[in-house]
Amino acid sequence: MESGKVKDFAEIRKNKKKKRNMQKFVAAMIFLLLALGLYVSRSRWLPSSGYRNNVFSNKEISDGNFPLSITNGINYQACKLGDNFVLLSDTQFYIYSVSGSLIESRQLTYSNAVLKSANNKALVYESGGNNFKVEGKRKTIYEKKTDDTIISAYISDKGYVAVITTSTQYVCTLSVYDTVGNQMYFRGCVEKVISVAFNKASTGCVLVTIDAAEGQIVSKAVSINFDSSEDNWTTENMDSLCISSYMTDDGGIFLFGDTQCAYYDSEGNAEPGYSYESTLIDATFTDGHAAMIFENEERRKTSLVLIDNHESTPQETVIDNNVKCIFAEGDIVYIMTSESIQAYNYKGELLKSEAISESYREFYKIDDYILLLGYNKIDRIEFSIKK
Repeated sequence: MESGKVKDFAEIRKNKKKKRNMQKFVAAMIFLLLALGLYVSRSRWLPSSGYRNNVFSNKEISDGNFPLSITNGINYQACKLGDNFVLLSDTQFYIYSVSGSLIESRQLTYSNAVLKSANNKALVYESGGNNFKVEGKRKTIYEKKTDDTIISAYISDKGYVAVITTSTQYVCTLSVYDTVGNQMYFRGCVEKVISVAFNKASTGCVLVTIDAAEGQIVSKAVSINFDSSEDNWTTENMDSLCISSYMTDDGGIFLFGDTQCAYYDSEGNAEPGYSYESTLIDATFTDGHAAMIFENEERRKTSLVLIDNHESTPQETVIDNNVKCIFAEGDIVYIMTSESIQAYNYKGELLKSEAISESYREFYKIDDYILLLGYNKIDRIEFSIKK
């Protein structure tokens, strides 16, 4: 009898063990099925944080078709990059094609970042910080860290970079880097540098400095070559605060001030300039042409002033709407109002006007398209001019 009971108990334990194993198996299968279901349906509940075409995207900005949506209400900067365009948010550096496809997205860790570009390269620097880098279409070309705080930085058409930093020994310092990030020039400056303009070959530049004379702010330009410690020439003071500067093809310099614009030849001699009669809103200089937007609040007048070359008479055209910004390309000037994009030649003749239905803050022209940059979207319209 005792042996029979032991046998019965052993059988019972064996059956219970089989049952527990079966329960574990079933539980494991249920877990796997649940995990598989969650994975398959992950797009419904998991925020996108992976790769699209090997490009990181955190969905700040959509891609694929215009209009591109600015989904998180981000603040962004934009510029041209060859035939593409760049958007810079607080955390990402985006490169888009003119068709709206995302080409690259690179992480950004700079605070107070500033974006500038020239041809196929973009410069990103940390205003009030110590970092800057040069970006290409396919990769970051190089990145540098300065010993002193960056005040401003500039990039030439050939990819050279000029960085103005603070200094304990000078008012500020200028460091120039070549296309791979090697420092090729250094200068301790005894006056505050407000603008830098590279010459066409990137072998030198013009520094524009500001000072005070008889209680008025004045600007002065100094021409230098990077292979020499001697200055080429220095201009007389211009009674205006320089806003921007541009080297001309003949080795001269064109300056936009807050009250006037001025041209200096290749020896630093002043040529006849243009004194403003209204408030300067925006200005641009390209291929020897100058274009300016003015507003006269008393007369409620907005005007476009065009200078074909430094020897020509300025042409003024009254605009029937407030102008938000201006863009120049070759011998054509484009302006954006709240209602339209307009194109003019330097005679002041209207070549084309295209209505826009929404409010945008900025625009760029790439090929035969106008990119319209808004606060919550980026759009594109076709805009070609027959010559």
